Amino acid sequence: MMSNLKTLEPKEAFKKHLIDYLVNRQLDLIKSTIQLLCFFMISAWLIIAGCLFKESGVIGQTLHTVFIVEIILFVVFSYFLLRDFFALLAVNRQIITTIEHG
Repeated sequence: MMSNLKTLEPKEAFKKHLIDYLVNRQLDLIKSTIQLLCFFMISAWLIIAGCLFKESGVIGQTLHTVFIVEIILFVVFSYFLLRDFFALLAVNRQIITTIEHG
């Protein structure tokens, strides 16, 4: 990749570098979204298991505690995912403006 950048004009190399950065950030965001959805699916199964075993003493109490912890983790992970998403939107605007103007 570096050899390709060396053969380009500095302006074109900069544009290519910005586009590569943008694509990599979008792929990271997609990966984070998939991880969050997987976490949500696991949480859903544990919620179902907690409801089924609610009356069974220790198992039900343990699943209830796990459920509370998972809700907290889900909120925290969602916050970080949304923060990354809005940061990526800001970077996208800056990159597009940079490419259009110069």
